[in-house]
Amino acid sequence: MEELKKAADLAHECMTKTIVSVARMHIDGNQRNALAVTLLRACLDHGRAMAVLIATHAEEYGASAIALERAQIETLFRGAFFARVATDQEVQYFIDNDKMPERAGPDGKPRRLNPRALAPLIGDVLSAGDNQTLSNFVDKGWNALCGLVHGGMATVANYHNAEIGFRIEAKVAADICAQAMALTQLAMVAIAAISTNSDEQKSDLFQAPRAAAEIFCEYKKNHF
Repeated sequence: MEELKKAADLAHECMTKTIVSVARMHIDGNQRNALAVTLLRACLDHGRAMAVLIATHAEEYGASAIALERAQIETLFRGAFFARVATDQEVQYFIDNDKMPERAGPDGKPRRLNPRALAPLIGDVLSAGDNQTLSNFVDKGWNALCGLVHGGMATVANYHNAEIGFRIEAKVAADICAQAMALTQLAMVAIAAISTNSDEQKSDLFQAPRAAAEIFCEYKKNHF
């Protein structure tokens, strides 16, 4: 597990550098920006927590680490939505009611915005290519994540062994670290989208996290 600990530590280092860079971005002080950046910062912290759990006791706390991925995705998607996509009325509704606003679904009926509904709306904010990319990402693993959070069959399946304890392969755990790191970098992209820094300043601020991410990816490629 030493190689896994090293990979998780490298991922954590990258995400920490991301937070340092984000702290150097200037954000105009208004209600929308405060809401968006707060949620996106939570996304960064969830990612780092996942890496710490995997680095220390992957088998004992692996399920808890994976469960944090849902929180990371939700805070990322909500933060990106409120950064630019949400109307002023939707921002205020969330602040006043602590509930996501509703929008018309495919059938024309109003539906509460959840990650599946948000995915097609936030691709531009996250510079994630076409919106279908995010939709495919959510569709692929969301049900399993919900099962891990709520104690569904995904939890039962991951704990189903002689000792009734969680088990995870090192490569899978390293992949989880990689995904957590990627989500934090998307959070940084969203924060950069609403910052008033120049393009040149933003590019400079991305250098350290990007270099750390490359070190992690090279290590993961060579050891898993």
